[in-house]
Amino acid sequence: MGFLDIFDDINYMHWSLGFVTAEFFWDLFLILRQRRTVKDNRTANEDVKKLMDDETYVKSRLYSLEKINFGIIKDAYHELELLAITLTFFLAKLWNFSGKSIQFLGYTNELIQSNMFLLQTTILSFVVHLPWSLYRTFVIEERHGFNKMTIGFYFKDTLKKMAVSKS
Repeated sequence: MGFLDIFDDINYMHWSLGFVTAEFFWDLFLILRQRRTVKDNRTANEDVKKLMDDETYVKSRLYSLEKINFGIIKDAYHELELLAITLTFFLAKLWNFSGKSIQFLGYTNELIQSNMFLLQTTILSFVVHLPWSLYRTFVIEERHGFNKMTIGFYFKDTLKKMAVSKS
C-alpha cells in the first residue's frame, strides 16, 4: 500500500462542501461582528465628525445596516443554493441536458455542447439572481437615494455586462 492509497476513500465532495460551509459561517461571524459595531455606534466619533456631519453619518449608518442585513440573507440563500446544486448533481444533469439540446438542433460536437452548457448556466444564473439584484438596486439603493437607474437601463446594462463577460 502506497502513500497515495490513503486518499482513495476520501469523499472529496463532502469535504469540499464542509470547507465551503465552514467558510460561510466564518464570513457570517465576521459580518455579524461588523453589524454589531455599526448598530452600536449610533453617533459619530470625533474622527468621523471631521469627515461628515451627524445627519450624513446617521444616513450612512442606516444604509450600511440595511446592506449588511440584506447581504446576510442573500449569502445564506446562496449557500443553500450551492449545497442543493452540489448534492443533487445539478450541473451534471444540466451538462446532459445541454447535450440533448444540441442533439435536438442536429449537433453532437463537445465544443458546441460546452457553449450550450455555458449559455444555459448563464441564463439560469441570471434568472435566479435577478430578484436579489433588483431588490438591491430598486429598493435598498432607491430608499437611500443612490439609485438613478430606470428599469430599462438596468436590463440594458445587465445584458451588456453579460455579453462582455462571455466574450
